Order: sequence, then structure tokens, then C-alpha cells
Amino acid sequence: MSKAKYVIKEVGDNFYINTTKIPSKVFDDELVDYRIEDTESLIDNLCMWISECRNSDKQLMKDDLKMLCKIDDEFVLSSISTNDYLFGNSTAFNEKCKEILEEVKKL
Repeated sequence: MSKAKYVIKEVGDNFYINTTKIPSKVFDDELVDYRIEDTESLIDNLCMWISECRNSDKQLMKDDLKMLCKIDDEFVLSSISTNDYLFGNSTAFNEKCKEILEEVKKL
């Protein structure tokens, strides 16, 4: 497998894609349609939501949980409007990281 084009890391309370700090404004103002999420925290949240859920979304959350438990990535990109997740060195992940970096340049 080739080395990832984009790498997400967290330093303190700040996220970086490669060496570029990503201001929270990018996500808070929904300038992009995905957020950076810590995979372990997302898994913990899904477990809590599943235990509280009483509708048809429960199976979707269980499926997401199974998928997220199988990945090794520390961070994922999580859609703000659906249950879609981008991770690894996929084309979609790289394209979304590029889009986030382009939004940072506009600030």
C-alpha cells in the first residue's frame, strides 16, 4: 500500500492535515460537508446512541460501529448530513482532505 497523501493529526485541541492547521471555523460554519472525528470517540458515541435508540436507525448505527471497529485510522472524516465515513488512503478521503485545505486557504 502506498503512503497516504494526506495525514490527519491532532495537536492539543487543533487538527492538522499534513502540516496545515485546520481552524474550527471550517467545521463550525459548515464550509465543508465532513468533520474530522477521532475514531475511538466516534465508536464510543455510537455505542451510547445505539443503547438509547428505539427506531430504525439502530441497525444503521450497528453497521457503522462494525465498520469503524475494523479500521486502524486514528481519525476519520464523518459526513455532517449522512452516516458516511471517509478514511485511509482512498481517493474520496484524499479529495475531501484537499477540499478542506482549499477552504482553509480562503479564510
